[in-house]
Amino acid sequence: MPLGVVLCLVILKYVPGTADWQLARLAGIVSFAYAAFLALRLIQGEDAVSVEGWSELRASPVEVFGALGGAGASALLMTAVIFNGALVGATPAQVAVAFLAAVALAAAAAVILYTSIMVRIRWNQTGVERRDAQGKLTAIAWADVIKVQGRWSGIVITAADKRKVSFSPLQSGAAQLAKFAQKRALRNVKAPIPALWG
Repeated sequence: MPLGVVLCLVILKYVPGTADWQLARLAGIVSFAYAAFLALRLIQGEDAVSVEGWSELRASPVEVFGALGGAGASALLMTAVIFNGALVGATPAQVAVAFLAAVALAAAAAVILYTSIMVRIRWNQTGVERRDAQGKLTAIAWADVIKVQGRWSGIVITAADKRKVSFSPLQSGAAQLAKFAQKRALRNVKAPIPALWG
């Protein structure tokens, strides 16, 4: 996907209507971000952390870098917009784009912080618990789990009474929890009664 974005940016550089845009720099930024993502995924631990009989998910380096990098880039862009020292020769449209990019980066950092870093997910042999950033606890016993799904928002464990525990697949230990929950969901599904043919 990121390589496709870079390819599109390179192609757009040679299209007459977009030839004067700074697409080569943008392609470099996308390439650097993708390389950083891959490098951080390589150093990430795959195992959950064991604490007092519970296995816990931990925020991955990708999530921490995304939150800190997004917040830092947002602060830099907003400083450039407010004090206008770095944007002296910029047009009003470029200043508006820088402002919108700063807001988008700040929002992305806040979402990562709120949905992954400030969330505590742990499990043991009896069930799984998720405590969100506001302190709300959702607990599901393994006997109640009916399905495990991968969605765009993450991995979702669903109970028979529609309670859900969701978590990021980027977290350390996420693969362990997903496999364990999937096994329990398959075990809980009742086997169909075979049809009797006379």
